Order: sequence, then structure tokens, then C-alpha cells
Amino acid sequence: MLATNQYEFVAFEPYTRLFPEDQGVDVRERIDLLQQLTILKRDLPPALLSKLIPADFPGTLPSPANIWFGVTGRDIPPQKSKGLFRYDPDLDRAEQFEHFLRCIQPREKPTLYFHHIILPHTPWNYLPSGKKFKAELASNESGPAGGQGPVGLDWGPDELVVAQNQQRYYLQFRFVDRLLGQLIERMKDAGIYDSSLLIVTADHGVSFVANHGRRVPTDDSLGDILSIPMFIKAPGQMAGEPDDRNVESIDLLPTILGTLDYQPLAATDGQNVLAPGMKPRPTKLFFQTSDPRVIDADFPEAAEALRRSLRTRNASLDVPLGPAPQLVGRKVSELAEGAESSLKSGWNFEGDEVRDDPSALLPCLVQGRISPIPKPDQPVMLAVAVNGTIVGTTQTYQLELAREHWSLLFHEKYLQVGKNAFVLYELRGDANDRTLHRVPTSRDSSIFLQ
Repeated sequence: MLATNQYEFVAFEPYTRLFPEDQGVDVRERIDLLQQLTILKRDLPPALLSKLIPADFPGTLPSPANIWFGVTGRDIPPQKSKGLFRYDPDLDRAEQFEHFLRCIQPREKPTLYFHHIILPHTPWNYLPSGKKFKAELASNESGPAGGQGPVGLDWGPDELVVAQNQQRYYLQFRFVDRLLGQLIERMKDAGIYDSSLLIVTADHGVSFVANHGRRVPTDDSLGDILSIPMFIKAPGQMAGEPDDRNVESIDLLPTILGTLDYQPLAATDGQNVLAPGMKPRPTKLFFQTSDPRVIDADFPEAAEALRRSLRTRNASLDVPLGPAPQLVGRKVSELAEGAESSLKSGWNFEGDEVRDDPSALLPCLVQGRISPIPKPDQPVMLAVAVNGTIVGTTQTYQLELAREHWSLLFHEKYLQVGKNAFVLYELRGDANDRTLHRVPTSRDSSIFLQ
């Protein structure tokens, strides 16, 4: 298609490699040797420690950086509006999308627009409004808080950890819904929406089940990970409807070619899903390793995954998680406060000052490490107060053999422009008789916000 010179293209590919390198703008720029050595000095020690320290070490080691495509800098040309764009993975994903929207404009030639946007993928750091509570740092992402195994791909036994991460995922998913609305409006403003073929899909799902992997499918998580969205709007289509036919990713290319009345240059495994008489396959095929796995198209795990997703209450910060949700929103002055806790905690968040700036990071995510380290079977219940109000409760979660880490995400409505006072409390007593015990804290920048 591109070789015929009948089409233009706009392709944003921070990770995928579908478009030829010599036909666009690569905005990823190599940084000099000194900068690369500085980054290597930072990242080499944790990588070596992870290999040298015994597996039963009770403490927590810093995670090595996760640099997928080497050490790069970035030089973003915002005036560019066509061709190939390879953004640095650390760049603000919303900013990438805004640039993509600017590229959608009336053109003399039909144009293929392609955006591989890394959303709602980790890092989970967006609120539905588009505001962020932690920096992107995708290339240094060590996995979600409480995740275990390589890059945090596995969930441990702690149900609260899984629920907290699912909540962050759904919050970011709601932000993606906002972006899709902006895309449709931009296409309409450019006068191309009605005549366009629009496809929105994903490469894999994610599972939130304790003691299971979040993206490597097992019999218990097939429905979460294999079930992906695929929205297709054909040119001239005025209304939509759900379609439960068995459609797979291999059907995308034949559908695009069929809509444009192009014949494929080689045989394809898929078929045009918009063609009359399209016959759904009775099975699904996926590659978990080098060997393919075949399952029935109507595998029951998909329906169960959908029911489980609809039952969740983790899609909003208005429904607080944690061991004492009834305390959230209450003034500290209304609650019983006991002697200072014997525990101490390092903690980290994005500063205590909030600027009146939509692009500023909000300190809604607080993460810390308790000392002395609690026993694995004795989690410590905690509450965080901001400006005298309890904004959330949590407990230390079990990571490998230790239980000193904790994490909490709270609603931005509890913050005020300017300085904010953060206080950590240990919670004691039963559900009907909680007492607060202030925990001495110190800011610890080595606690990398996940």
C-alpha cells in the first residue's frame, strides 16, 4: 500500500516495529557515552545483587532497570505531522497521544493512522481525569507494587495487593476511554470519521487473581488474558452492535485489505470479518511458548472472567479499599488516638505541595517500608491522614519472604493547592474499636514508586 505512493501514513511506534525505518521520523536519539555510563553505574549494582544474594534473603533488593530498547534520550519535534514516530518509552503517554491527534488532519491522499499506545498498560499512574500520581519511567518500571517474579509478572497470596493494583488499572482504563472520545472528536473535526475504517484493539489482557500470573495465561486466567477488545467501525457505518463471533488478531490485516479492496500479496491465516458469509473458526490459537495452544472458541473461562470483572468494586476511588474503609473521610480529631507506635516507616510520594497545574503530579500514591520487619503472618494495619482527614487504610503486604512494604492510593479530593500535611498511623483494635498510633516517618527516595 505504501509502496504505491497512493497513501500517506502516520505511525506512532514506541515498541512495535511494523513500519520501515527509512520512511519517517525517529524521535529517539542516542545519548552520549558519558550519559550511558552514568546510567550503567546506577543500574548495574542492583542487577548484580539480584544474582549474588541468596534467594531466601529476608530483605528487599532494588530492582534493576527494565530498559527494553537500550539507553536512549529523546528529541521531540512537535511540528512533525506525518511519517514514523518512535517515542522514548519514558515520555508522557498522554503527550504522545496529543501529538498523534494533532497529526489527524485533512490531507490530499488517504492516510493510514497507526498508534501503538501503551495504555492501559503499566505503569498504572493515570487518574480518569488524565492527571498523574507518579512519573512515567516506563523503561525503569519494575512492575506493579507487590508484584513478584520477573518484572512483577506474578501475584502473591495477598488479596489487598491484587485489589489495589486492579483499582489502579481500572482508573487508567477510564482515562483511555476519555482518550478514545478525543480521537473520535478529532476525526470528526478533520472530516474523516464517516469515511474511515477505525479499529481499536489490544494485544493481551491482564489478570488480577491472587497466586496467579497477571499476563502469562493459565487455566484459571485464560479468560482474563486472552479476552481482548476489538472495536471495528466500517466506512459509512452509522450504528454499532456487539458481535460475539470468534474473531482473532490474525483477522485484522485481511479486514483492512478487504475494506480497501486490496488483495493480499501472500496467503493470510485470518479472514475479513466484515465480508458477507464470514465463517467463525471453532477454535482459538495462542502462543504461550514456542508451541501453539488450541482451545475452544467458546471457552467458559471468558464468561467467568467477564462476570468477575462486572462484580468488582475497584473501578473508583469513591469505594475505598483496605482493612478499615469505614474510617476513610473521617477527621482524626473524631477518632481515638493512643501512644506513639513503636514502628517506624520510610515512605515516598510526589511531594507534599500541590500546584494549580493540570500537568503537575499529584501525591495521591503513598508507598513505604516498615521497620522492624513484621512477621510474614502478622500484617500491620495502617492509615494515612492528609490535612487531618483519614484518606485511606492499608496493611503491609507480603513480598517474597518479607512483609515490610505497604502502598496506598487515595482520592485527589483530599488534597489542597499548596502545602499538605501527611501523617501515618498504625491501626490497632478490632473493627468497632480502632485506635490510631502515630508512626514516626522519614522520606526515603530509595522507595521507588511503583
